[in-house]
Amino acid sequence: MVFILCLIATVIRTDSLYGSNKVERVESNFGRNISRIQIVDLPTHNTRSTRVTAVNKGIEGKILIDCPLDLTLKCGDIIEEELSLESIPDIEEFDYAQYLSTQGIWYTSKSRSCNVVGKSTSFDAELCNAKIGTIRLLNKSLPESHTMLVAGLLWGQRANLSQEFEENLSRTGTTHIIAVSGFNVSVIILMLLKLAGIIPRKVVVVLIAAILCVFLLLVGLGNLPAMRAGIMGAALLFSKSLGRKVNIVNLLLLTVIILIFINPYSIFSVSFQLSISAFIGVVGLTDKLELYLKKFPKFCRSDFASTLSAIISTSPLTVFNFSVFSLVAPIVNLLVLPLIPVMMLLGLIQIIFSTLGFERIFSLILMPVYSYAVWVINTGGSFPFSSISVQLDQQFIVVIYYLALSLILFESSYRGFNRSRENTTIKHRSLAC
Repeated sequence: MVFILCLIATVIRTDSLYGSNKVERVESNFGRNISRIQIVDLPTHNTRSTRVTAVNKGIEGKILIDCPLDLTLKCGDIIEEELSLESIPDIEEFDYAQYLSTQGIWYTSKSRSCNVVGKSTSFDAELCNAKIGTIRLLNKSLPESHTMLVAGLLWGQRANLSQEFEENLSRTGTTHIIAVSGFNVSVIILMLLKLAGIIPRKVVVVLIAAILCVFLLLVGLGNLPAMRAGIMGAALLFSKSLGRKVNIVNLLLLTVIILIFINPYSIFSVSFQLSISAFIGVVGLTDKLELYLKKFPKFCRSDFASTLSAIISTSPLTVFNFSVFSLVAPIVNLLVLPLIPVMMLLGLIQIIFSTLGFERIFSLILMPVYSYAVWVINTGGSFPFSSISVQLDQQFIVVIYYLALSLILFESSYRGFNRSRENTTIKHRSLAC
């Protein structure tokens, strides 16, 4: 009954927010002039401009604005200047407008001066600026590549990464590392679950729920993979506290409905699609692959099977959207992923030490671990055969592939995965997609 009510509410909300009049409402604003905007996200920089996301009280949706490169802008800055709203330009072989619409961005504009006349003191603006301040603090003791890796692991900051490192992340299939995926959320949950033997279980559940809420606020509610894992983690913990089992397929469907209710356009987001497909693959394929990897070393057999399952399940979407297939992804992920919990903990401690003024002391511990991760990714991406270009233009092939994968998930969930020992393993894996 709850499932049906959520589904009906989602349909009603989607129609009210993004119904047939949405396009007409947006297009009616093209060419319109506005004079006052407020920056609502972290500014990013490229070789030609500083790019900001802003809102205007009289306009529905967000605006992507190119400002002069030499300006120092912050979240919450109020800019007063005559700006013209334009449609989002087309990019060859990429639906840029649809990509931005999943983030609530419907317009673009260019500014000559970005004249700041005031500042908002809202919670979102202060949180955003705290992230900028943390990055500057870390830059005092760490190379920029390490600083951005800390920011990527802890709150999904991807802006201002070097182009070379971004390309190597793509070639090695490790982009999810700096995107705060479900894996990062699962690390937090599993680390806190270890407290269950020290303090009462109900206290642990409440503590995890509170920390999850803070973490999701930090990374932003627009981070769909993290939200997906957070919702699932909260539901699994709640059911565990009540002593009940949860069917993993029902949990997936309910999570998808909740996410679409929050942001109906999320269904068109590639990150949302990749997160769901990774979940399906890890839950449906990992145990089956382990049966064929008996000769693989036991200490890393499960991790390799999970990594391979995620790659198998996400590759069609990756190829369809980006025309790239990574040949080194299984090996690079296997070498880097076990270190992610350690890197997240070291990054958090480095921030604390930096705030206290002892950043250079702890950086001696953090540097080797982060340098190793950067070296593995850059080395893997530098091989000429690290990735290949593959064209997949037939959408129906992708649809059929995921229908077949979904059937495997249903079969695994209802026939073999309801045993209590396996259920625990699957719950942990399901968060990590």
